[in-house]
Amino acid sequence: MRVKICLLLAVALTAVVSFSSFGQTKAKFISQDGGFTIDLPREGFQGVEPVGDLNSGAGTYAWVTDDGQFSVSYLEGAFPIQTATDSLNTLADIILKSPVNRQAQLLSRRQFVANGDPVVELRIKRPQGTAINRLVMFKRRLFVITADWIKGDGKNAAAILDSFEIMDFRSMIA
Repeated sequence: MRVKICLLLAVALTAVVSFSSFGQTKAKFISQDGGFTIDLPREGFQGVEPVGDLNSGAGTYAWVTDDGQFSVSYLEGAFPIQTATDSLNTLADIILKSPVNRQAQLLSRRQFVANGDPVVELRIKRPQGTAINRLVMFKRRLFVITADWIKGDGKNAAAILDSFEIMDFRSMIA
């Protein structure tokens, strides 16, 4: 009898622990063709839209989760790495002047280097929500990573963007 009670308690404890950790588990999405990983689950994945054909070196991945809407776009050969900082800033200016941002307020704009790669980040408050746009240049590949949310402070959305990592699969194979 005592063994059965201990066994039931062990099963109940395991169920409680696995339930509480289930909500905190992050799923890592890996895109071999896009060359990146990000902490977003398969659930909520809206798919990939290639630009041109599947071999064109461009595409957009999109997700809808409880934390907001996310996308990762990439374009191979966008501009030379020597002009990356100027080109990223020009692209950021274009984003700010786009029709979707006409009534938006720029909360912050910052330029930094992450893992040796130039980055420009825009935080934008729109009438219908808030957004973060990050423009990253890796070698000759441009990444545009976005998060949009309606309610809250955006900490979860920012944490998801912070999980973005560039994976140089070509050099890993060589």
